[in-house]
Amino acid sequence: MSDSLFTAFPVELRVEIFLHFCEMYCPIGEATEGPLVLLQVCRSWKELALQTPQLWNSFALVIRPVHGPKKCEFLISAMKEWINRSRNLPLSFKLHYPVFDATCAKLIQTILPASARWRDVALYAPSTSLFPLWEAPANSFPSLRAFRVEAVGHCHFPLADLRFNWAQITDLDLFGIPFSTLDECLQILKGAASLKRCSMHAACILSSNDVERIVLPTLEHFQLTVYGGDNGAVLLGQPEERLLAFLCNLCTPRLISLKIGWSVRRGPLRPYYWSDCHARFVDFLRKSGDHLEALHLECLPFSTPQVLQCLQVVPRLRHVDFSLSQADREHDFIDDELLLALTQQPGCTGLLPRLQSIRLESHGDAFSNPVLLRFIASRWKYQEPHPGWLECVDLVTSNRRAQYRPRRFKDVKDGRLEVSARLKSEFTMLEAIASFLDRDTYGKLICFMNGDFPSDVRPLLVFG
Repeated sequence: MSDSLFTAFPVELRVEIFLHFCEMYCPIGEATEGPLVLLQVCRSWKELALQTPQLWNSFALVIRPVHGPKKCEFLISAMKEWINRSRNLPLSFKLHYPVFDATCAKLIQTILPASARWRDVALYAPSTSLFPLWEAPANSFPSLRAFRVEAVGHCHFPLADLRFNWAQITDLDLFGIPFSTLDECLQILKGAASLKRCSMHAACILSSNDVERIVLPTLEHFQLTVYGGDNGAVLLGQPEERLLAFLCNLCTPRLISLKIGWSVRRGPLRPYYWSDCHARFVDFLRKSGDHLEALHLECLPFSTPQVLQCLQVVPRLRHVDFSLSQADREHDFIDDELLLALTQQPGCTGLLPRLQSIRLESHGDAFSNPVLLRFIASRWKYQEPHPGWLECVDLVTSNRRAQYRPRRFKDVKDGRLEVSARLKSEFTMLEAIASFLDRDTYGKLICFMNGDFPSDVRPLLVFG
């Protein structure tokens, strides 16, 4: 397109074209991406780009220790220029610098004066570098709507004490080491009634069972991973009791996606399964059963019957993710019993009638390949004469990872094989799955190229 033709467009249309080209979170310091490219085309493009603050109010800055002092100074100076060019617009940015030094401190000092314009913020930095956030005056972040932080290192102040108006935040992702406690998470959630998406990592420490009920009327996606952290303190019951006390006092009438991760070590004299409080977890799921569409359980110490009880109360699930240790054979509930219970019979709905995708990660010895294939075939969206809803399968075991998407196929085995291709038809997916499930070893063959697929699978695929 000639410059004369482009300048004939209305200014508003030219700006929209520039915005579409730059997208979000353009990396600072990359002359071949974002608005920096526009500055190099011609004088009229440069002038328009410099007069369009919307091009500069979103950026990403990654500083690595290998960059050296001069490179770091250049990037910080460039970030300051981006902030100035954005004028008074709200700022959305990602900062990544994992080392605390003079450069890290200067990075925070450069961006903090614009805190009144922070809107969508992601910080990946040492905890020490974030001290100015706690020291900021009240109402320093009036525009903040999304906040994601990953901070590691000794910190004197809990995340709950950040000088934010939690009520205005809609997207929250907190990961800090040392971890926040469940008590601190409750303190945050109590004032965060506008949350739509929330992810928290917390030490399983709860001081009291008398937890105030918290209503989160707009929360749709919630992730919580708990870790051991007794530290010798006298705490409420066992870790699972603390987690359930936390969960059962949350009211989430619009929740559609839930992930619960369990990373609590158990002593030799402690029972492995949640036999005493599993019913409370089922009750917690039942409250969301009419609207929950995605469920991810990570390393929860359940037996197969307990998992099936959970699935019975969430009939609207479309997406399921069960993640267990690939090294643990003894407590692997992803077994034939689970798959048989999920296998649909013709004319019967059974469990999870709307299941569209499933991801299973475990050691892999507890189920047999024929049972797995029978389960997939009973629900496969492209299977005749009784099509189901299932169209995505992700299988991860100790020696293989296989992914199956509509018309896509990928298999990784023994940590050394990674091949992918496009299926000629959705109907051949089951044949590809069966061929690879029946193949226990590739012998001496290492598939470096798509053309090295075994002969029984090759006719099903399109290469190139």
